[in-house]
Amino acid sequence: MLAAVETKLFNRTFWVIITGAKSDLKIIRSGFGQLNRLIASWEVEVSIRTNSKIQNAILAYQDRKFEPITDFELEQPGSEFANRVWREISAIPVGETISYGELANRAGSSAAVRAAGTACGKNAIPIFIPCHRVIPATGGVGNYAYGKKLKEQLLAHERGKHHIRKLASRK
Repeated sequence: MLAAVETKLFNRTFWVIITGAKSDLKIIRSGFGQLNRLIASWEVEVSIRTNSKIQNAILAYQDRKFEPITDFELEQPGSEFANRVWREISAIPVGETISYGELANRAGSSAAVRAAGTACGKNAIPIFIPCHRVIPATGGVGNYAYGKKLKEQLLAHERGKHHIRKLASRK
């Protein structure tokens, strides 16, 4: 059985779809917007419930405490290359970005820039797999499933934390 957890992130509805019990909980999908519309399109039952660990991690993320967001098991279907891309995306440090070309290279195929971009676009677990940290080499922020404005907001939010960490380490 699937369960959905709703919370707020930057005054937007942010939802997380989970499977399993407390001991084997897995996040299989997340996103911004209308959860009810998504659930209505599925042929499986999804219950809406609370999950303090997930909700607290999202609140911590909003408060620029990024570590709790990485403390979940994630699962989404994808090709071997897509899974390598998602692992590499997850390794991008908070406050930093890389290009699609660099992502393809890190995933083991420097010529597969378009495939790396496609894997970003198919990422069903945004924030947890931070595809917003991947940008075009030519400049700008590129596309994002939830809009460029939100991608810019996420990057600025994370860079604020990054700059604070840099300043604190200089003392």
